[in-house]
Amino acid sequence: MIARKKKWSPIRRSWVLCSIVFIAPALLMFLAFTYYPLIYSIYLSLTDWSGATKTWNFIGLDNYKLMLTDKILGQTIGNTIYFAVVLLLMGFALQLGSALIIFSKPRGHGVIKVLLYLPAVMSSIVLSFTWIQFLQYTGYINQGLEAVGLGEYAKTWLKSEKDVKFWLCLIQSLQYAGYGMVFFLTGLNSVPQDLLEAAEIDGAYGWRRFVRVILPLIMPAITVTLFISITGALNTYAIPFALTGGGPNGASTTLTMQIKQRAFSYRQFGYASAISVIFFLAIAGVTSLQLYLTKRREVEY
Repeated sequence: MIARKKKWSPIRRSWVLCSIVFIAPALLMFLAFTYYPLIYSIYLSLTDWSGATKTWNFIGLDNYKLMLTDKILGQTIGNTIYFAVVLLLMGFALQLGSALIIFSKPRGHGVIKVLLYLPAVMSSIVLSFTWIQFLQYTGYINQGLEAVGLGEYAKTWLKSEKDVKFWLCLIQSLQYAGYGMVFFLTGLNSVPQDLLEAAEIDGAYGWRRFVRVILPLIMPAITVTLFISITGALNTYAIPFALTGGGPNGASTTLTMQIKQRAFSYRQFGYASAISVIFFLAIAGVTSLQLYLTKRREVEY
């Protein structure tokens, strides 16, 4: 006996139709502003489009081959890797350290929390112009050195190729220290108090308790924070652009700045698209590896 398919009731059909109506706009916008630009960028990376003409030539993988011999791009990649590594280490230390200090609830911890989070809600451009008052030759740092008799060490800090990347990393790390602190505080507050008390009874104090008990339990917060930190570090743009413009001698030029320069300054949209495609694949690979490694260390309780 052949079973007949049950027809959907009018109520179920209405529910499905309403779901489609509400989901469709968001889905279309997501496809239009996420996947379409990605696919179109891949296509443009195979052309010599200048960005100012209606026509272009299909050149295959020539843009990708050019990347292998581009010395300026090589310097930019080195700068970006430096920013990513230093920002990740410096930012992680500041964020977790700040969270641990606030978690211990010292006197005035509420005020400290606000002060640490305040830079995160400020515009990067505004923050950059604030830091210029400290780092220029007549700035507060050099004034402080002269006040204590160390005026011979005064210099324009952002004009030194050796120092500029460190200062930019420090500024960006301080900007987002409070942002990551919130995630770590959420993880720390979710650790059961009875586990901490049991660890103390078993003789686990200080660093030992942190490594053996607290750290495994806040791994979900670490996973999220590292993901945001890695993507943010690799996409560094606003602060170097505002403070140095990529100088001196390209010492602080990042890949995002290089893509913008190639596309809008040199009219090499095809080449810029090729760089952005490889950059996207690199970020996707690094973040996927990070998520895989950190999620394996997450524990349930």
